Amino acid sequence: APIDPDPIVEFMDKDQHWRWRYLTLGFGDQVAWLGAQMTANSVDGNYHSARRLPEMTTTPVERLEGAKFRGIPGIGSLQQFLAVPDKYNLKFIFSNDQFYDPLLYFYGWHRLVRLGNGIMVWERDGIPPLPEVLPRKEIPLYQRIMWGTVPMGALMAGLLVLTHEFWAWRLAALLEFLGVTGLIRRVDRWLVPRLPQTPRGLFYKSWAWLDEIMWNWSQLPREDANQLVKWQVWYDWLRAFPRPRPAPPTAHAVRAAILLSIVFVSVVALAVDVQRRVRDPIGQVEAYYDDLDFRRMQAAYDRLDPESRPSFDQYLLELSVLNGLVASYGKLDSIRVSVVAEEEQRMVVDAELTLVTALSYYTDTNRLELVKRDDTWYIVPEEGELAIPPDQFYRRGTVAWHSAGRRRVTTETTAFADVLDRPEIQILSSRLVYVDGRYHIVGELINIDVDPADLTVRGILFDNMGEEITWYNASLGIIHKLLPKEVTPFRITFEGVAGAAIADMNTAGEFDPAAFS
Repeated sequence: APIDPDPIVEFMDKDQHWRWRYLTLGFGDQVAWLGAQMTANSVDGNYHSARRLPEMTTTPVERLEGAKFRGIPGIGSLQQFLAVPDKYNLKFIFSNDQFYDPLLYFYGWHRLVRLGNGIMVWERDGIPPLPEVLPRKEIPLYQRIMWGTVPMGALMAGLLVLTHEFWAWRLAALLEFLGVTGLIRRVDRWLVPRLPQTPRGLFYKSWAWLDEIMWNWSQLPREDANQLVKWQVWYDWLRAFPRPRPAPPTAHAVRAAILLSIVFVSVVALAVDVQRRVRDPIGQVEAYYDDLDFRRMQAAYDRLDPESRPSFDQYLLELSVLNGLVASYGKLDSIRVSVVAEEEQRMVVDAELTLVTALSYYTDTNRLELVKRDDTWYIVPEEGELAIPPDQFYRRGTVAWHSAGRRRVTTETTAFADVLDRPEIQILSSRLVYVDGRYHIVGELINIDVDPADLTVRGILFDNMGEEITWYNASLGIIHKLLPKEVTPFRITFEGVAGAAIADMNTAGEFDPAAFS
């Protein structure tokens, strides 16, 4: 559905939000239309926008906003932006797909507001704004000259070649009249024999050989009195092949009959394959979970046993309380069905499902019973959970905080008095460990302040000379929103950009949870 860009543009224009970069998720091809109306910068863009970030060029993701459609390789690119947003001055994310909600939450982002067009705005605290002057890579002078001259030069050269019939003979006559042509010939006759093995001499020899071949190809045939003859290399070669005779009407009829037979056999084979899938119990199970994955609820309901299935409304209600968050945020990646017991009218199978979430893979195994009725296999629905909670309401005491924002309603820059001091955080323990070929920093920290803290924990590796090697932020291995006096462990796992080095190209392909760069 079309997304109204006006609420997003208004949000980025107010309170100087344009000083930070933004990212969109689930916008599809409307990203370009939104970007054309924004004054703020985005880290994402279309595949033809000359992106140079390694995170965008080393994986097959087309756009970050649709990372899930490329599976985990695309999500891996998105994770590298969400883990270190301060590197890109990325503060706001506009999400139109709840698939990414777990990833955003566990990477320290929090919901800010839902706009009038239904887009959820996510924010990350503690992100520095863009500098007034963005860093720019200095391009060598010769490359800048080439960028400004080679494209136009190639275009002009093409125009000259296409129009040479109108001006070439006039230019040749002018050079002949001025004596330039004769001078060039005398210089060539004097220079070329004296430099037989030089590149210039070899060039002239090669050119003479090529010119002789082209001259022979351009000669008029003796039996042809026409003034114009097609002058292409392939034309002489084509004339050497015998031309086939036109097919008789009988051959046309035979060929048409063969083509119709192929079409008829293909249609029949397709119909037989559809019937086989309906009668195949393994195919029924695979189709059932495929319907659930794409929310084709009526089609999935029709695959259940008509004699034991509940009503359609009851079926939808029971589905809504199964599998927890995975059912809401997971996408089916693969399914493997194995037969446990088999009879003539009954079968028991195990369906091993592999689902992709925004964080990782999730595997689930379900045991299903199938029955055969009227030469068609149906799935026997599972009985619903009969447990009834003892209490209808649960009460729990909590301590909450509410940020009132600015003390004065104004469109000006935030006053200095409205800026809160950063909460004080104390590191209880920290150490560097090396496990399975990877460096990690693990430890604990505590919020010793009276206000909640939004944490961004960065680890930096130095060599023996004190030079910085690399840095990375804690992503999944930490509680990013820390309440007063709350303690959290943290883990910083150092990794580079997948595929940025030749030795790491294996990490830029299909997803492997244990792969790293």
